[in-house]
Amino acid sequence: SAGVGNEHAGEAVRETAREMERLRQEPVPAAELDAARNYLTGVYLRSFQPGHEFVTQLKLLAAHDLADDHFASYLGGLAGSDAARLLRLARRHFHPRALAVIAAGLAALLRRQLAECPELIEIEAGGTGAPYD
Repeated sequence: SAGVGNEHAGEAVRETAREMERLRQEPVPAAELDAARNYLTGVYLRSFQPGHEFVTQLKLLAAHDLADDHFASYLGGLAGSDAARLLRLARRHFHPRALAVIAAGLAALLRRQLAECPELIEIEAGGTGAPYD
């Protein structure tokens, strides 16, 4: 997801697709992988602080039918990830030419920017969705 202004929606979609394609073609540099791993570890550990965050984690466990040891094994899996594995996963799961893009905002502005998407469906507030050209 990306919180961008309507005037930048098309640019954000194109950049996301380019980055996905790059991840399919090139291994993640070691420094970038280390930075991401450190960030994800910190965010993950903070998600267990007292309050609603912990309840959210438990709901995630139940909603996605994750293994009982998910919380214990997550950090080990994160630490064990490497550039080659990420490249394989990106090639298997990232398909930038088949992105599903959902954008909310000024329809006229978004239509122009997202015209290259294979199919556009507009849903008006209180209305129904209808494909348009």
